[in-house]
Amino acid sequence: MYQTLYRKYRPRNFSEIVGQDSIVKILKNSIKNNHISHAYLFIGPRGTGKTSTAKIFARAVNCLNSNDGDICGKCDGCLASINSLDIIEMDAASNRKIDNIRDLIDKVNIVPSTLKYKVYIIDEVHMLTNEAFNALLKTIEEPPDYVIFILATTDPQKVPATIVSRCQCFNFNRISENNIVNNLRMISENENIKVSDDVLKEIAIISDGGMRDSISLLDKVSSFSNKEITLDEFLSLNGLITNDEIDNFIKLITENKFNEVVSTLESWNDRGTNILQVMIQLLNYLKDKIVNSYVSSKKINESYLKLANLVNNNLSSARLSSNPKIYFEILFLNFMDSENKIISREIISDKNVSNKIVGIDKNGLENNISQKINSNDNVSRETIENKNNNFKKNISREIISDKNASNKIVEVKKNDFNNNISQEIIEEGNPESDKKSGLSSNKKFLNSNIKEIMKIRVNNAFCEASKSIKNDYISLFKKLYDFSIDPEIGGICGTLCDGKIAVASKNLVVITFDYEGIVVENYPNISKMESIIKDKLGIVVKIAIISVDDWKVYKDDFIKHFKNNEKYDLIKEPELVFNKENNVADKSNSSVKVINNDSNLDEFSDILDVEN
Repeated sequence: MYQTLYRKYRPRNFSEIVGQDSIVKILKNSIKNNHISHAYLFIGPRGTGKTSTAKIFARAVNCLNSNDGDICGKCDGCLASINSLDIIEMDAASNRKIDNIRDLIDKVNIVPSTLKYKVYIIDEVHMLTNEAFNALLKTIEEPPDYVIFILATTDPQKVPATIVSRCQCFNFNRISENNIVNNLRMISENENIKVSDDVLKEIAIISDGGMRDSISLLDKVSSFSNKEITLDEFLSLNGLITNDEIDNFIKLITENKFNEVVSTLESWNDRGTNILQVMIQLLNYLKDKIVNSYVSSKKINESYLKLANLVNNNLSSARLSSNPKIYFEILFLNFMDSENKIISREIISDKNVSNKIVGIDKNGLENNISQKINSNDNVSRETIENKNNNFKKNISREIISDKNASNKIVEVKKNDFNNNISQEIIEEGNPESDKKSGLSSNKKFLNSNIKEIMKIRVNNAFCEASKSIKNDYISLFKKLYDFSIDPEIGGICGTLCDGKIAVASKNLVVITFDYEGIVVENYPNISKMESIIKDKLGIVVKIAIISVDDWKVYKDDFIKHFKNNEKYDLIKEPELVFNKENNVADKSNSSVKVINNDSNLDEFSDILDVEN
């Protein structure tokens, strides 16, 4: 009968154990110096050598002619220990009840039949019940002189502290990729398996530090073909994708090709690909690209950094999802949508960059205007043409007035331009359109006191902020992901999830965004955000949205106050006023009432621990 490779190449002495050199050295020295403990606890991920080391150690303590603490393999003790009744291996997953432990305790008092030591190896010990652990406690603490317990677990948190404190603990590390590749190469040469180094490296990556998993994958490869298996064949065999597919997928995301991204994820899912494993591949690929750029002193692609952070921050949540494919579809669509808005607004608003080109799709504009004329009887052609001309004039003034730009051409995204024109037309013909859409035009906010209100809210948040409140809000806001596909509120929920909660008090949450353009765009949506939070999370709270750059200024000011032992004062928030110019948030402003707050800043010092 065929014997699987991982059983055939299981280590039989300490010298064959891979990647656990320090543990092997300690165990060998304890045997040489006769400092053998009565109980050991081996902790580590699966496939790292815990059970194999336990079996080797059980034979080594019974070896009569120990070779530097290792098994000689020739003495009566070594030969007898191969199938001896004095080395008992017990699976705690299937023998977890108190009756099983009582039976073990009864047999402990029986002296060894052929060996010097009677060794009990209890695998997956964390599966024992609390009653079983309590019954075992006294025996582990004071066993007979001829008894040694070796406990192995992949989940040490479930092992009671009273058991752990009575054992010598050894932490088995994940085996490095180089050690796995070298061991697989040795096995493939011995078994005449034709496999390339690229495949061996991919096996080492997939096995995640587990030698048993890697050898099982090699065994699977050996059964696939008598010829040398290629990397593409191996990836396809194991439900993975090629580097070319990953590279193309990243391009689709960075180029905001919504339909292609969704269809690609759909095709991977249809052919049985493990989406979670593909995302790990994607993360590793991005990491390699970023590291290579850094090592070669090239400019790091910012899109790679953002995408890597996005995938890394959401992998754990995706594992808990009932449908990871849908989870990542929504995640990438939100990412592309936010990036799309940022880029279009940065291009228009940046007046300090030279040689920018403004290209407007006239055909798209005219078609859009024509559609609005046909669909809206209340809007005259003259009104639309005036808006078209005014828009062109505004673009021209911006180009001419920019003293720092030469030959500047502004690139306006067709959809954004059409949407802006369409929105103006609808507002002209139907004043109630704003209310129906749930979104307001942000033009009128540019000349309002909204920034003053945001600054006051940040100030008031500092007055009563705490780390625990902030963490509570972070946990609650994650629930908004569930509404990101809602056709009415999905966009605003996605925006809230994209932001980062910087500081929070009981009634105020300050959210930061990477770019000022996102902040300005969402000024009209603040009340809508607060309404959604109230309806969906059941919380009445005020929102302040600011850019990361503004947050740095506020944070530095907070630190300055803190070091000077100065207090913050609550400031009465003014009403939103439009058509105001040069509003400055100042405590001395006559429209702002200062309410003294006697609380000392020391009460809120934990904010610095979070934000510094």
